[in-house]
Amino acid sequence: MDDQSPGLSAGLCVASIHPADVILDHFPSLIEFVPACYKRWSNYARRMPDIISFHPVQSIWISGLLFALIHSVLASRVCKTGWHSMGISPRAYRLVYVGIGLFTTALWLGFVALLPDRALYAVDWPWRAGMHALQALGLWIVLASLAPIDVPAFLGLRPFPDSLEPFVERGIYKRLRHPMYTGIMLMMFASPLQSLDSLNLFLAIAAYFIVGSKFEERRMLATHPEYAVYRTRVPAFVPRLTGNR
Repeated sequence: MDDQSPGLSAGLCVASIHPADVILDHFPSLIEFVPACYKRWSNYARRMPDIISFHPVQSIWISGLLFALIHSVLASRVCKTGWHSMGISPRAYRLVYVGIGLFTTALWLGFVALLPDRALYAVDWPWRAGMHALQALGLWIVLASLAPIDVPAFLGLRPFPDSLEPFVERGIYKRLRHPMYTGIMLMMFASPLQSLDSLNLFLAIAAYFIVGSKFEERRMLATHPEYAVYRTRVPAFVPRLTGNR
């Protein structure tokens, strides 16, 4: 029989279409879709300071509070237990937490960058050289804080050896309990160029570090009881000039 039924013809036609052909046919549309989404988000982000009626300084602190709440909830024991009860491994949870942290940090910094601002001060030479030296010291402290830890496990790229967040007491951690926070704050506040928005942003970040470190230490005490002795012996952010007890 030479004539095929319409249903059979349609079935053969559909079967002959390869998924790669569909992707290639729509590829130009996909390429146009990405910049279109970015353009729409950028336009909305530029209008956001006008939509929000708060003063720029208030906007920084309110958005910073929202940022801190999101991170605190995600890092809480209740949230971790909930994720683990759904079969999500600690490594996967850590990876998702880091990803959300980077994304929300970029959103917060991008929002602050769009707010109205005014300059506070600009330090001239030779004092500027000294402030840059302090910033270089802060960068060195941050890098030194990464040296003793397993960075891939810290980022969630692989599990911790004992499935617990490790208690590190070597390297710069012999002098400071939170050296990464110390280094970042030193780089921020030693900036020779400061505006009203940047100063309030740095103060909000510093407050987040200080308050967040209390919750971090509470979690460390729950899993590593020996951390209590370490906490009494090593300062949190500013090293002792005479050495630790």
